[in-house]
Amino acid sequence: MMLLLNWKDVLDGFPRWESNTPLWQIVDAPDDPGAGGATGAGQDNRCIALLGNTEEDHEHGKVLLFGEPDWSDYALNAEIRVVRGHLPNPRQTYPGIALRARDVYNFENFFFRPHNTTGHGAALIPIAHGLQPVWTQSYHTQEFGRCTVSFDAWFSVRAEVRGREAVLYVDGREAMRRTLTYYVWSGRPGLDVGTCTDALYRNVTVEAL
Repeated sequence: MMLLLNWKDVLDGFPRWESNTPLWQIVDAPDDPGAGGATGAGQDNRCIALLGNTEEDHEHGKVLLFGEPDWSDYALNAEIRVVRGHLPNPRQTYPGIALRARDVYNFENFFFRPHNTTGHGAALIPIAHGLQPVWTQSYHTQEFGRCTVSFDAWFSVRAEVRGREAVLYVDGREAMRRTLTYYVWSGRPGLDVGTCTDALYRNVTVEAL
């Protein structure tokens, strides 16, 4: 395994990463065993957070990109925790990750659905021109990922992209495999949070495949 970015790299590089909103910030998180184990004394307890995301907008996500645009085949690892939802159903939230991003407006997006109780807790949609196709056939007729994700608790994700194929793991188990929509062979990884969702990310790493 060759790390392209470790967690310290992601945190230290935060001021220069590309984003489409000022809501991204670095915060201290409370001790929580979560999916990846406790962050005990002497360990870095910082998180990248998207907070105050109160405006209802189902078409545009809040994006943070890191790394290099020429990265091609890689795995993005992260732990995610939704801390608050601002829709009438507060569990209806949409944390996610970005792959093969050309910029903050064009990328492939795995997102998660903590409010789902039927084992269909993940999905993949292409983002083009900054728009999420949530009202289109490409969203409604797709096969959702087989997983259940927690609300207000840490869960771990790993997304591997090779060529045009992407595989998503949630808490160590394969949730879905998909062929990417676009013939884009390289692009940056990142984080993406959907409408009315406040979320924390920690232990974000990128490794070459």
